[in-house]
Amino acid sequence: MVNKESVKSSNILDPAFGPDGNGITWIKYPNADTGFASGITVAPDDKLMIAARSGADFSVVRLNADGTQDKTFGVNGTATGKFAAGNQSVGRSVSVLNNGNILLSGLYEEYVYA
Repeated sequence: MVNKESVKSSNILDPAFGPDGNGITWIKYPNADTGFASGITVAPDDKLMIAARSGADFSVVRLNADGTQDKTFGVNGTATGKFAAGNQSVGRSVSVLNNGNILLSGLYEEYVYA
């Protein structure tokens, strides 16, 4: 799981952010127990889009403005996949284009053992 902390201008966590009211949200991935976030952007609808990795897949996570996962996006707020068949795909940055499409950039790693 990955946490994202919401900080107010007074440098304290915003208790209105996150499902537990403590300023922290834990991302739940449909295909892995762990992952990490690499990039984040605010979409035009004020939802947060997060580029991440979950297991060996890239992930795009969409959070509502209150820090809860947007259940209308992907599987319970997360879309995952691979850039190519192989060992690991990682989402590094995410943008929402003017036409509403989501642009994810990242990397693909293939391990070759001698």
